Amino acid sequence: MVQYAKSLSEAMEKSAAQRKSMAPDTTQVTPAPPSAQQVRTQQASATADQTASMARLFNAYDVRETSHHLQITHLDLHICDDTNAKDRGINKRFDGGAMQLSFNSISVDYYPYHKAGETCMHWMHYGEATKSRETWARSLLDEFKSNLEMLKNAVSGQTQSSPQHGKISTGSSTSFSPPPAPKTQLMSSSIVLRMADFSIFQVSTADQPRSSPQSMISCNKKSLYLPQEMPAIHAEFTEYYFPDGKDYPIPCPNLYVQLNALQLVLDSRSLVWLNLFALDLRQSLEQFMELYKLNDSQKPEEHVDIKVDGLMLKLC
Repeated sequence: MVQYAKSLSEAMEKSAAQRKSMAPDTTQVTPAPPSAQQVRTQQASATADQTASMARLFNAYDVRETSHHLQITHLDLHICDDTNAKDRGINKRFDGGAMQLSFNSISVDYYPYHKAGETCMHWMHYGEATKSRETWARSLLDEFKSNLEMLKNAVSGQTQSSPQHGKISTGSSTSFSPPPAPKTQLMSSSIVLRMADFSIFQVSTADQPRSSPQSMISCNKKSLYLPQEMPAIHAEFTEYYFPDGKDYPIPCPNLYVQLNALQLVLDSRSLVWLNLFALDLRQSLEQFMELYKLNDSQKPEEHVDIKVDGLMLKLC
């Protein structure tokens, strides 16, 4: 089963590379916007109102770009101690620990062929969180373009004078030549995770059972009179690429997270149990990776821009 999962991951990586290379054919089907003269002609015609209503109806149901969506109405997870398993060397202070996690209205949206820097108003569940992320990502793109232009100017000036560091002659300055401008437009692929409401309950152990679960982390929108359409957690991860596969400079991936009306209750037993669970899980993953030699990847760690916004967070 593990070998099958490894081969499946390799197939998914090849499929992602093929999908990015097919992006130009997908984006070329977008019709060009009407010219100003056409707009004035339509407004002057007698059927302007009818045309406008038909255009609004078409835009409401038009598929502007490829996207994939996953909707989960409700999800319950129960994390329990395996009392029959041998201890892995971690000093467990609780026996028979169990924790319940409840999630409501989870949506995962994937947009593989979005033109970088363009508006996201036609995306599903577009709201204030996506708008805030859009403004931040556009500023990152502008900063990247500015830095790239400064690098080109510095490299072009390198041919006129010798470098400050190292004994490199001006004849070898061709190795510092800036990459050619790409002929295709920069694309982005985004994954959007939205969660309307969730609750992580306090741990229940054999020596201290709970007749009714009490929340440790939950969303407090109702008591704060916040709109129900506001998600408790909104996260967007975006990476950039060029469809032709050339090694052009691209911006770093970015991650935007928005947390709304979350409440954390500091229950010491739950925190200690979660820490022990995380240590045990990490040890199991390390053994799994070492056993099947899955940690031999030579890929360098890449920089990721991260921004986290919080609204009405509460600590008890």
